[in-house]
Amino acid sequence: ATGEADVMSVNNVKCVLDVNGYALYFSRALIPHNKKGTYDPTHKYMRKLGIYSYRSDFLPKFIKMPESNLQHAEDLEQNKVIEAGYRIKVGVVHEAVHGVDTPEQLDHLNEMLRTGEIKMSTAARLSSVSPAVSRE
Repeated sequence: ATGEADVMSVNNVKCVLDVNGYALYFSRALIPHNKKGTYDPTHKYMRKLGIYSYRSDFLPKFIKMPESNLQHAEDLEQNKVIEAGYRIKVGVVHEAVHGVDTPEQLDHLNEMLRTGEIKMSTAARLSSVSPAVSRE
């Protein structure tokens, strides 16, 4: 995530990683969360883009996996995978456009394009991401 508005928005899912690049947790809330509950501009927050790939042998397990408490609490399906004891490897990109999940986000993206803050060629460039799920 880039700025305070991105990080504080419930429409932008944040992720906390371990030292090996595996997701520890996904949240719509500010994470990591300091005891003041405030945005820290010196911290590098991670925003989820939502590109997933699963191994074919994992898909039958995923389909049968029951919904979980964390999945319901955050309204984020990937938390059930973590809660079930599996790991999600996260690929990190250094440049990406915002997701468009709400009419407000579409308006914001159109405004950024209109003002030249981003250009279509920039919006189209994404680094390769290949997350994987494993149980260890």
